[in-house]
Amino acid sequence: MKIVVIILLLCIGACGAVGFGIYYFGKQAVESVASEVEQTTGEGGNMDNPLGALSALGGMANDLQGMQETLENMEAVEPLAFQTIIDEVLPEPPPTWTAKDPRGSSQSMGDFKYTQASREYASADGAKTVTVTVADWAFNRAIYMPFLLAANFSQETTEGYNKGIKVGEDPGREEFTYASNRGKRSVLYGKRFNVEIDGRGIEPTDLEEWYGLVRKSNLPTP
Repeated sequence: MKIVVIILLLCIGACGAVGFGIYYFGKQAVESVASEVEQTTGEGGNMDNPLGALSALGGMANDLQGMQETLENMEAVEPLAFQTIIDEVLPEPPPTWTAKDPRGSSQSMGDFKYTQASREYASADGAKTVTVTVADWAFNRAIYMPFLLAANFSQETTEGYNKGIKVGEDPGREEFTYASNRGKRSVLYGKRFNVEIDGRGIEPTDLEEWYGLVRKSNLPTP
């Protein structure tokens, strides 16, 4: 179990510069896989079920190999200007909703370039708030591994869930806490754009609805 967790933590560290959101998804993957392996080995890592543990580790190795092959085929491109994302991709507020001024940013370090834009929306009574963020990862490999790992693990409890999802062919991650009605969906659209919906006072169906409002057809795809 320790070996798996160390590998995942190294992957998470590789993308720390691009924001807490990616780190958080990677952290969830670490906790999920640690829990899975612990269930097969027994509390404290005792080898009560060594075959089950080997199976879990073998599955992880296969996933890592597949992800590595995917990443090797990516060539970094120039990211979209964040103003383009603001003007053409972020949704307009639905009827009865209001929106704050959008925000955008860009980062670069050598060949590593990254842009994102976000906007916060609120229902008329203020009971619901949603923040939509669209980030252009521009096929920079260092960002992808923690996200792709997190999209392979799921956990559900009486308090809520965090799970890997697929929207069409696009991998993603969704989480929801029932007590606070707080939820987040993050989808890697077209293998390039991280589209994130973060809501408070919402229902799980709102995550799907807001994802549909993002003008994704204006984004370039491979």
